[in-house]
Amino acid sequence: MLKVNLLIVTLASFFVLNSSSSWAFNQYNETAFNTNIYSAKMVLVLFESDKCEICNKQSNAASQLLTNPRFKDITIFNVDFESAKSIVKKFHVAKTGTIILMKGLTEVFRTSSPLEQNKLAAEIEKTME
Repeated sequence: MLKVNLLIVTLASFFVLNSSSSWAFNQYNETAFNTNIYSAKMVLVLFESDKCEICNKQSNAASQLLTNPRFKDITIFNVDFESAKSIVKKFHVAKTGTIILMKGLTEVFRTSSPLEQNKLAAEIEKTME
């Protein structure tokens, strides 16, 4: 387990929407991820690859969506499907373009299909109710 955690810390990166509503790259930090899920915050995990056109569209949709103040408290973790195999395995992800929405420790939504901004917003809205 320690090996997996070390790999997670080393290999992945995530996006965080900070208080000024701008995007910043941050090195993946398992402590930050755990802090979010254990405090019942919403976390969106995007499993992407540079080769994946759908991934780029979904990432853009998520970033545009989260400029809405209603969604400002959601944290986005962007996981590189090719290099972060330990995280891919941990979440049982079979292919790039997978999106997982978690509220606290509970996975509330998962898709590996193309997802447009309005559909992603609808899934997040359901979870916020």
